[in-house]
Amino acid sequence: MKLRFWLPLLLCLSACLSERQAQLTEIEAYVGKGGGLRGFELGTPKERLRSAERAKLVFDDSLGLAFQILREDSTRLEIEYFTPKDSLAGSVVNVYLTDEKKANRLYRLFADHYTDRYGRQPAGSFGHYIWEKNGQYLHLSLLPDRKTITLNLTRSTD
Repeated sequence: MKLRFWLPLLLCLSACLSERQAQLTEIEAYVGKGGGLRGFELGTPKERLRSAERAKLVFDDSLGLAFQILREDSTRLEIEYFTPKDSLAGSVVNVYLTDEKKANRLYRLFADHYTDRYGRQPAGSFGHYIWEKNGQYLHLSLLPDRKTITLNLTRSTD
């Protein structure tokens, strides 16, 4: 009798946890694990960024580094790290998708992920959210083409 009651509940809980894990795995493919963007916090040395980023290096100059990832589903990521003093001062991840529905879904996943990470609702409204923590700001934008998502980590709201 007791098992008959708990079994459906346990199966439902297991399915929910599996779905959440799949969402986290998908999010991490774009923004990485850990803090910041792509797992790098502001202040990370430029050399560490260069050696640890797994994307294809596109350029490396006195202002920073740029990388690119082309995914199997035709999604393209452009990742820029601004390192004017040889440490990370800001980063931008642009995610270019080919489908508005997928972009909208991914945008909502990012919004939920960062709301959980920062522990509060963002400022702004759908299309442009901003989270703040310890003087660092994370901007999440869905651009007007409805197929491009931009994430920007900086020390100011500009």
